[in-house]
Amino acid sequence: MCITDERGLFVDVNDEYCGIYGYAREELIGQSFTMMVGPTERRMMQELHDDFIKGIAEPPTEFNVVDKTGRMLTLAVKARLLVQPDGTRYKVTSVRDITTAKLNEEHLEVLSRNLLVAIFRYKLHADGRDELMYLSEGAREIWGLDPERCMRDTNRVWALYHPEGFGPGVSRPSPSRRSIWIS
Repeated sequence: MCITDERGLFVDVNDEYCGIYGYAREELIGQSFTMMVGPTERRMMQELHDDFIKGIAEPPTEFNVVDKTGRMLTLAVKARLLVQPDGTRYKVTSVRDITTAKLNEEHLEVLSRNLLVAIFRYKLHADGRDELMYLSEGAREIWGLDPERCMRDTNRVWALYHPEGFGPGVSRPSPSRRSIWIS
């Protein structure tokens, strides 16, 4: 948690706030809170602060900030306006580091967009015939092929992987550019 005055200068910070950013309390008191954001965001952040001090509500949000070492962090931020009996206004801000959670969320989003798989059950008979016993709907999106037709004619799938055909000793297809094969 931090408390900033009407100008945006730190008047108090707690240990957790210091720990997130990597500063000692003494390094922050009297400094502008905008030191925690990149140079291009400073003016905008100061304007948001000034509006908040004037009474314009600021919903809980997320901000990208920079710690003492220059590392980018994503923080969940909530603020309250504190008005003293003499009319002096302060912004009391609580922050929570959600950097890891955001990175995990982004990673899952990328996976969900790019991890398209065709799941199949394959059988190679002793006489050399092969059979697709099951092929998921992912085949339609990956290859543009109807799973039912592919199960009747396995060459439709194998032609996408190894146009020359499978030689002796080859027991599974090579991976495609957009699918993952698990043996």
